[in-house]
Amino acid sequence: MAAPVTPRDGRQKPTVLIADDEESIRTICSRFLASQGYETDTASDGLEALAKLLDRDYDIVLTDVKMPGLDGVELVEKGKAEKPYVQFIVMTAYASVDVAVRAMKCGAYDFLLKPLDLEQLGLTVERCYQTILLREENELLRLANQRLRELHVTKEKFLAITSHELRTPVSNIKSFAEFLLSDEPLSPEERKQFYEILRRNLDELEQVVEDMHSIAMAQDGMMFLNLERGNLNHEVTLVRAQVQEALQARKHEMVLELDEDLPYTEFDSLRIRRAIRELVQNAIKFTPDGGRIVVRTGTTQEGVFVSVEDNGIGIPEREQEHIFEKFYEVQDSLYHSSSKTAFMGGGLGLGLNIVKTIVEAHGGRVTVESEVGKGSRFTIYLPTAPPETSPS
Repeated sequence: MAAPVTPRDGRQKPTVLIADDEESIRTICSRFLASQGYETDTASDGLEALAKLLDRDYDIVLTDVKMPGLDGVELVEKGKAEKPYVQFIVMTAYASVDVAVRAMKCGAYDFLLKPLDLEQLGLTVERCYQTILLREENELLRLANQRLRELHVTKEKFLAITSHELRTPVSNIKSFAEFLLSDEPLSPEERKQFYEILRRNLDELEQVVEDMHSIAMAQDGMMFLNLERGNLNHEVTLVRAQVQEALQARKHEMVLELDEDLPYTEFDSLRIRRAIRELVQNAIKFTPDGGRIVVRTGTTQEGVFVSVEDNGIGIPEREQEHIFEKFYEVQDSLYHSSSKTAFMGGGLGLGLNIVKTIVEAHGGRVTVESEVGKGSRFTIYLPTAPPETSPS
């Protein structure tokens, strides 16, 4: 006789629904399978079994073929259509190949002949349960392999993009530093220009390091927030000042439509400002010269929001679910072009992922609406701060 089953780690005992119009069969099967470690339930006909099957989850259904209302083969067919992961074992008193073939074609795992042999019943149900476990393990392996493939693609993208983002400023710094150390005569104006180029490239390297550090902290659950009461309107005006040079270089118009009655909320000003700046910089990069960028603030039922809308190139619908992933770029990374302001200039592909991480750390969310050729709108939603309490 089969040994009692061992339930799956961290899960309830395997469950078996027994459907038969003979009470004695239901009782015998239920008691025997319970003694083998299964949790059992019973139904007196096919319609009751189908109703129970749709109402809760079972691992296995043990069903008679000949039942009033809905026979066992029909139960298999309808049950598999609704819950394909449930396994069916059919019992029949008719040693008919036709019945067995019909049941198997409908998706039954196996069939048993009546009168039942309890040892055979135990072995068949145990094999069926082991098949379920094997399929679950195969699915876990499939998901693990899929994740490994995704990580490999991410690694390849990371290597391709960082080769631009790191190599370019490092090469520039090395070249200009060597020139400054050479005996070449330089005017004060030229020397100042060279120092400015060095500073700009060092800023780019610093930004790469900061981005990687932010992602690492978020993955480790260590993004600590310095929460203070504040108003998003103030952060938006600061961001506009920070990107003014880029706006002028690209001849963009930036319009602020700020809600004067915007309520205060609690946020880490440096991080939220970074999130808003990332959205504005993306709008600058992906809008052709002379574009229009509108930044709005306002309130909704869930709190306050700030949105960044542009009339740029837009994002294809198939790409929108991926744009918040790490190292993701809409264009092929082979054609990556490093730039903070140039049209379609690339970065590490971390900007939107950092935005999402920052906003979710504040208990908020970020959304995107976009249409190719018409532009995009990104919106950050944050909960409002509780009212200040006066000291007693």
